[in-house]
Amino acid sequence: MDKKALEGLVAEAISRGTVAPSLFSKVRNANEISMLPVSRSILFRIYKRRLKHARGNPVLLESTEELVDFLADYPNDELLMIDVADHDDCHAFLLASRETSKVLHWMRMFGERSPATGAE
Repeated sequence: MDKKALEGLVAEAISRGTVAPSLFSKVRNANEISMLPVSRSILFRIYKRRLKHARGNPVLLESTEELVDFLADYPNDELLMIDVADHDDCHAFLLASRETSKVLHWMRMFGERSPATGAE
């Protein structure tokens, strides 16, 4: 998916109230965009378990609860995970419908974190 197409999907998701407006600048500043098919049921099991470990961090707990709630309610098992990386190697992870017609969820727990350092 190219950046312009993802900008359009994110703008539409912002208008639906699905993601925060701040996501648009992350996409606009993207250095790399990659996509990977993922299973809703597998993500649900992983992040439901991670809820226990997020209790000490209110921001992480809230974003993990939002993700678990989304995954519990989503009717299909197939999703597409979109990784948006910027020049500083910070990543934003989005979940989209398998056919990439809609951005469905922003996995905010990864919003500002650098994978190399874990720093925010």
